Amino acid sequence: MPTVNFLTKLSMSTVGAAVIALGAAGSAQALSITIGAPGDPNNGNCIPFGCGQKFQQIYNANLFSSPILIDTISFFNKNSFPGSIDAANYTINLSTTSKAVNGLSNIFVDNIGANNQSFFVGFLDGPISNGKFSITGNSFLYDPSQGNLLLDISKDGGNNFSVFLDSQNGSAPSGSISRAFSFDNSPSGSTNDNYGLVTEFSDSAQSVPEPASLIGILGLGAFGITSLCKRKHQAAVKA
Repeated sequence: MPTVNFLTKLSMSTVGAAVIALGAAGSAQALSITIGAPGDPNNGNCIPFGCGQKFQQIYNANLFSSPILIDTISFFNKNSFPGSIDAANYTINLSTTSKAVNGLSNIFVDNIGANNQSFFVGFLDGPISNGKFSITGNSFLYDPSQGNLLLDISKDGGNNFSVFLDSQNGSAPSGSISRAFSFDNSPSGSTNDNYGLVTEFSDSAQSVPEPASLIGILGLGAFGITSLCKRKHQAAVKA
């Protein structure tokens, strides 16, 4: 009887270890990177969520240590007075561009990369609470080895100067970020070197183990239980 109890406990312990291993293998592996923080103190910029209708911002690939599957983009409203997002329909695209930071063309289409992808299309408005707002959209796989990252935003209205988001207004480290913008939807606009919004890119994808890994973990636990059972049985026979 003691042998049976011991094996029962041992079996449960081994299975428990396997379950813990499975849980670890399937745990969330969220990744995020914030660029430009904390921004200029007591200052901000209204383009594009408080004014303007066309906006592009480029981010140096060197700011990213590895590829990232971007599914959420966040902006901040902590350094200036609280405000509200301009009520408008927004179109947000992401692409990998061959343009250099501080080398954007004032012709917007010339800056867009070949892998241009729609991230978000929809209506945005309302006050920004807790100093941050996030936009979740279609996942975009950005590989920094392929070039710099371009954020492209356009909207169908606005210019209400309704919010000034955290930004670096000429104060960004040279070659890190820059922008192109227009107060209307014309095909060209103005450019600013070392300007840009503080931006957080996030990947909330979860790491899920492959079926083969699951089988291997469970198989290892079963093998351990079987081996120990055999040894205990042999010891009992000899006794």
